[in-house]
Amino acid sequence: MLNHKGTITLETERLILRCFSPDDADAMFNNLHTKTGNTIETVCDFFCKNWLESYSSLNSYQWVIVLKSLGEPIGTLRADMVDDLRRSLELGYEIGEKWWHQGIMTEAVRCAVQFFFEEVGLNRISARHNTTNPRSGGVLINIGMSREGVLRQASRTGCDVVLYAILAEDYFNGKASAASTAGNRNNLIIAGVPRAGKTTLCRMLMRHGYKYISMDAIIAGFEKCYPETGINTYQDLSSMETLHTVSGKIAPFIRAMIESEYSECEVDRAVFDVYQLLPADYIKHLASLDCVQAHWIGSSDCTEDERFDTLKANDTEQHYTFYKSESELREGCGYIVEQSRLLKRECEKYDLPYSDTTYNREAVLNAILAKLLQG
Repeated sequence: MLNHKGTITLETERLILRCFSPDDADAMFNNLHTKTGNTIETVCDFFCKNWLESYSSLNSYQWVIVLKSLGEPIGTLRADMVDDLRRSLELGYEIGEKWWHQGIMTEAVRCAVQFFFEEVGLNRISARHNTTNPRSGGVLINIGMSREGVLRQASRTGCDVVLYAILAEDYFNGKASAASTAGNRNNLIIAGVPRAGKTTLCRMLMRHGYKYISMDAIIAGFEKCYPETGINTYQDLSSMETLHTVSGKIAPFIRAMIESEYSECEVDRAVFDVYQLLPADYIKHLASLDCVQAHWIGSSDCTEDERFDTLKANDTEQHYTFYKSESELREGCGYIVEQSRLLKRECEKYDLPYSDTTYNREAVLNAILAKLLQG
């Protein structure tokens, strides 16, 4: 039997999930519905009629998502198809475009999933997204849901819909696994392309007590001593093929390091500095640990020439690029821009944080630092 509690207030590090109030109408319109063709009056009328009246029922769950730093709703999260017999429901959610790709919806959905499994007693939670919006699926993957299939032409617009779900046993087994590495929750992964500021950001984090682990140095060791493992930047493959190959091997390697009984990460917060780690491999091998935060940085928002000019303007004898010929440097800039754009696309797909540091690097790195230190 389910222990329904209704739309009670839930809270996370950055968010408050609460009931809608008529006073929210302006913010809901400005933050979510300015592009829908609705007016403030129609938005208020919709939520007043469909949500306020539902709050008297304990099996109704309709939250607005309030960003604490803003003090206004920026999204919604609701439960549809609540089924007491099957102890199941389906989640639906939306968030204003300004707050995409910041992990906010992942944080909100994870909070709701915890509430439904631990307090309400559900056995199954599902969600779906249109195939035209694959980024929404990244949220579901991040919180531990599994893809179950495609519902053909099932949306109101006639496009295909991808169905995801998580069972109570999946959730509690995952939570037990996370508890075994609970001391590692503050570990960070700073990933991205060379000369984008990874090491600089890691040094900034070291001033706040993080232990530095250079995965690039470890990769260099493999390259020199065990190139046959495939962890080799200089193998006879294209730049993108090498990135995919090394990433697929280094992601489970990092996980093994964290889970090792010899790891000091349980005591000391660690920051991993790594070049060749794709967001897709992070999701596959590391995200389920719930023990690390990751942030990618790159040079996706510039041309190859702009990347080259930036490097030349900032190169010193301490940088390896200082000793490269102009032709080598230009070729490398082409690879870096191409790889950065791939990282950005994958981060958007999986709702993971990405920042471009081509311009205003110091300000961008300080903003990332502040966000990471806030957790």
